[in-house]
Formats: sequence, structure tokens, C-alpha cells
Amino acid sequence: MNSPGSMSRARRSPPGHRLPVRRSYRDLIHTAYENVAIVPADPIPDHVKEGQFEISGLVKTGADERERGNRRAAPLRIDRSRGDWSDIETLWLAGDLRDDDFEDRFIDDVIVADIGEGTDGWEFSGSSYSVELRQHTRWEAAYEHQP
Repeated sequence: MNSPGSMSRARRSPPGHRLPVRRSYRDLIHTAYENVAIVPADPIPDHVKEGQFEISGLVKTGADERERGNRRAAPLRIDRSRGDWSDIETLWLAGDLRDDDFEDRFIDDVIVADIGEGTDGWEFSGSSYSVELRQHTRWEAAYEHQP
């Protein structure tokens, strides 16, 4: 806490003059600056943007609704060859990419761009599904879909 004398000295100091900071406060000030610093995100790795995605869960295409990614039906495979990651990456780098935004953009910009909407359309009608990335590394994420 500042003493009354230090405040009056600050008011009398010429513009641009810096008052000395106590050593005990330097660490607190440094920590405060670190806590509010914005650290930019790394770009989305190429192995994620260039991988093949396998989606398992309840998928509906027209009147055909079935569980994908089990013994009876292969997962929905997305090779991402026509997918566009630019909007996803822009939001990611800005720190504005939320889970719901990612899910919506991934569906529109990567999946639909790759396999199209189909004549009957398609949707993930189940309560949950998983997305696996296959390439040099393996990444898994499960999303809860709220119908």
C-alpha cells in the first residue's frame, strides 16, 4: 500500500519520471503482467489438417439410420482432401474457437466439403459419437450431440 508521502511525490514528479519500485513489489508486478499476457496459439498441426478422420456413432442418411464404426458398419471416413481449415484456424489463432464452433465448422468446412451433403442429407442423430484422426499420430475426441 502506498504511503501518503509516496503519492504526493508522484504528483510532484515531472512527466516521464519513474519512481523506484520496491524489490518486494517487482515480483508481484511481474506476475500480474504474466497473468494478463496473451500468448498466441500455435497453428493447427499439419498432421491434423491432413489426416483421415473416422467418425463412429449413430449416423442418419435419408431413411437409413445406423450405428457406424462397429462390426456391422464401417465408420464414416473423411479423407479431408477437399476440406477447408482456414476459418477454423483463424478462430483458433485468435483464441475464439469454442467447442460448438469447432463442431459446426468441422462438419460444414471439412466433412460436407469432403463428402457433400448427399441427396438425402445426413446427420449425427445419436447422443454421442467419436472422431478419430488417423495418420502418424492418433487423436480421439468424443462429442456429446444434443438433438
